Amino acid sequence: IMMKIKLIRKVKPEFIAATVADKQIFKDYRCPVCHGLVYDNYTYCPYCANELDWSKTIEEESYSKL
Repeated sequence: IMMKIKLIRKVKPEFIAATVADKQIFKDYRCPVCHGLVYDNYTYCPYCANELDWSKTIEEESYSKL
């Protein structure tokens, strides 16, 4: 029996937007491989199964000042 193995990469989520509601900032990220929406509590992308490396996430400085 031959099995197909999918290699999983560790990727850096891309910051795409920030929303402010009730004095809280909600940040939106996407997977750089499949462009699916991911949240900061995800370990893997639910769409392409790549591992998300949150330690390397670079956020836009303008949103971090809100």
